[in-house]
Amino acid sequence: MTGGERRQKAKALSAGSDPDGDAKVLDVLAAIEKFAGVRPDPEAFIEALDPLQPRLYSISSSFKAHPGRVSLTVDAVRYKIAKRQRLGVASTFLAERVAPGDKVKVYVQKAHNFGLPVDPAVPIIMVGPGTGIAPFRAFLHERMAPRRPAATGCSTATSAMTAISSTRTSSTA
Repeated sequence: MTGGERRQKAKALSAGSDPDGDAKVLDVLAAIEKFAGVRPDPEAFIEALDPLQPRLYSISSSFKAHPGRVSLTVDAVRYKIAKRQRLGVASTFLAERVAPGDKVKVYVQKAHNFGLPVDPAVPIIMVGPGTGIAPFRAFLHERMAPRRPAATGCSTATSAMTAISSTRTSSTA
């Protein structure tokens, strides 16, 4: 491929086109490999990258059952595309680099209209809305917890999460 052809394909790709039909499998490293020999200015390259979006995980514990402890149930994201192993940034960080009891800075985002009925005698049917098992695990812990005053939640929007659950899972999607 000549410089002109490569430039045209790179421009088309950056404009949202898929000239070679491989845009779905191109991440930053694959794009660099595809356009070998192209040496972008490092500062311009970094500025062109989109910032990482926050990763949202559901709390899988109950403050009533375990005061002072927050647990997450996280499935570490691992998969292959074109013979290269891909890893989820946040999920593999939590699974492989954070030990149980380590502190991790997090922020809490309230899930409006997603919770248990106020009356604990009201029966519930749990149907997964795409959240995974985490909130349902928390609901079960909440229902099994001894009667205590209602939890007030976190005192600040950003808090330190402790006691990362030592149960870790992985997938090979």
